[in-house]
Amino acid sequence: MPPLRGGRCALATQAFVRPIWGMHAADWLAQGQSASDVTADLVAREDGRVIRQIHMIDASGATATHKGANFVD
Repeated sequence: MPPLRGGRCALATQAFVRPIWGMHAADWLAQGQSASDVTADLVAREDGRVIRQIHMIDASGATATHKGANFVD
């Protein structure tokens, strides 16, 4: 089940999922951070970013996506 915060955000991860990405992202989005800022923060911290994928939408309707160069469908 994708992490959700009712009325605040939704996101999905795939391609060698790292569950902590979903938990942190949902919490940060629910606190009002933008989807682009949350995505940039997650990617910057992650050594395995080349195999990760995440898609999210924040409360304002803005979206952000990261598809690592070596992610697998």
